Order: sequence, then C-alpha cells, then structure tokens
Amino acid sequence: MNRTRAALLVPSILVALLALAPAAGAKTNPASPDLVVKKVSKPPKAKTVGTKMNLVVRVANVGAGAAGKSRLGVYLGKGKKHKKKDKRLKRVKVKPLAGGKGKKLKV
Repeated sequence: MNRTRAALLVPSILVALLALAPAAGAKTNPASPDLVVKKVSKPPKAKTVGTKMNLVVRVANVGAGAAGKSRLGVYLGKGKKHKKKDKRLKRVKVKPLAGGKGKKLKV
C-alpha cells in the first residue's frame, strides 16, 4: 500500500469474522457449537501506513456443544458487513471453546 492511500484508512471499518460456520441450509443440532464475534475494540483514529495496530477481539461459543479449532479473520473495509473486496489484515488461530465459553484475542 502506498502513502497516497493512507487517507482511505481513516473512514474504513474493521470487520472480524470467524472462519467456521455451518453450510447454508445445513440443519443444526441443539448441542452444536455457535461461534460469534462479541466485540472488537475501537481502532486508533488515524495511523500511518506500515505501523502496527493493536486490537482486542472477544469471541464466544454461544452454542451448547464444544467448538473445535477455528480461525478469526480481521478485515479492513467500508461498511459494517464483510464483502469480498475487503482487505484481510490478519488471520488468528482460535483454540477450541467449550459451549457457553468465550475468549479475548489480541490481534
């Protein structure tokens, strides 16, 4: 990314997504895991290109069943919903979570 695009970073929104989700139309078992992103810390208002940002993402398994290993993707884009053209900034491994448990991840 070059310096002329640095101004575009300020109005963008970070979106965090878990890479583990049931397939469309799949039947879910009541004892199935259900991984969700509960909260993403606010990023700094302005950063220059090439500097690091520290974020904390809270993920939870709101389902009754245990969730296996998964991955969390942190994306930069416009709007609150993830789109294909959003830029992935980082991917973080998430350890297994028991039903009803959560975890804070430093990204």
